[in-house]
Amino acid sequence: MESHEVIRNALAKAHVKEVADKMGLSLSLVYKWGENSDAKSGSANPLDRVKDLHQSTQDDHLIQWLCNKADGYFVKNPPTNRRPGRE
Repeated sequence: MESHEVIRNALAKAHVKEVADKMGLSLSLVYKWGENSDAKSGSANPLDRVKDLHQSTQDDHLIQWLCNKADGYFVKNPPTNRRPGRE
């Protein structure tokens, strides 16, 4: 599932206007996050930005913090000798 689909699904369970108001953002920006951004117009959605930040820093504390805020925790997949795409 793509990041914009995750956001769109989350917004379907909430009142988008209330989300925008609570975050201090425009309604159109919040809706835009739920659209496919293949055209690379405008800014990336928050999920893509966090992913890019993690890839740039390689610091798992970013993900751990986010998981903690969602009352969870981050556990990395164990290393494996399997090649990608092999069952």
